[in-house]
Amino acid sequence: RLEVHEDADRLASNKKIVNDSLRDRMKIVQSHLDSFSKYNHLIPGGESDQFLDKFCTEEHSFKEVLDKVLEYKEIANEIADLPTIIVCEAISVDSHPLIDALKTRADECTRTLIDKLSQIHRDFNTKVCESYESIKRRALKDPEDTKELMKLMEIMETVKLTQLG
Repeated sequence: RLEVHEDADRLASNKKIVNDSLRDRMKIVQSHLDSFSKYNHLIPGGESDQFLDKFCTEEHSFKEVLDKVLEYKEIANEIADLPTIIVCEAISVDSHPLIDALKTRADECTRTLIDKLSQIHRDFNTKVCESYESIKRRALKDPEDTKELMKLMEIMETVKLTQLG
């Protein structure tokens, strides 16, 4: 028959080593998880949604919107470069689903801003077309007398210098 003798000091020492090791590993895991906190604003219904709703209803230049598109694209690229699996002896953290969700969300924000950019571009092009239509109507109107002809020539010269030049 085998007798087991328990050495309380040795058991306590080994227990402390295991606990210290697990605590150290958990610090690494927690540090990895904390690295995602800078992307909290991407959580649906959060700051990014509020920002985009407000931003897209305001008037912004093409460059301002493009800068925001590039900012969100950079965030998506940062997220894609994050490590997906962290292994610390006895502990493994698979961040792949979180990274995919965050990257998808950053891409959605980018698409929202690109839609805004497209709208700005369409509006600008519409205004340009309307302006040319107005010029065309003036240019094709037959002057009734010399005074009107001179005025039309003056208008066309102004258009040429200010709108076409």
